[in-house]
Amino acid sequence: MKLPIEQVDLSIRDQLDADSLISFYLNRDTYLEGRPKPSIQPEIGLDTDALAMNGVVIVYDVGEPYQFTSPKAWLWRFPVTFTVLSIDADLLFRTCARLNRNIAMWRWLDGCEYGKIGGIPTNNGFRHDPLGEITNSKVINVMHADKVIQAASPR
Repeated sequence: MKLPIEQVDLSIRDQLDADSLISFYLNRDTYLEGRPKPSIQPEIGLDTDALAMNGVVIVYDVGEPYQFTSPKAWLWRFPVTFTVLSIDADLLFRTCARLNRNIAMWRWLDGCEYGKIGGIPTNNGFRHDPLGEITNSKVINVMHADKVIQAASPR
């Protein structure tokens, strides 16, 4: 049950569940036509290399959400790093290009029970990464991008 002040003061809300919000949007997106949907993971796992050898893996790492404006405490920003892995360099680039496009579209899509993305204040493109830091295989190509997402927590 909500206290009377919670019905009047819009700033009284639970913290944004940024991990679930990003997972929701990534799983809702469409990717390359005629290709299987990439495997989406919240962290590098034991099966990441094997999955990347047979397709594309998108790994996302969500930083801590922070409230960047005082009067609108329901608005949050949080950093996200997207890492994309594949043995096929062309497929990797095309997937990153499509993922970058999808992320740019998120602010125009409907929200969900975890919140609504309202903007991408920092929308850096994808760049190649050195292989040794992420994967054990020397044949897997890696690209990643750091972005800052702005979202509203659900009411």
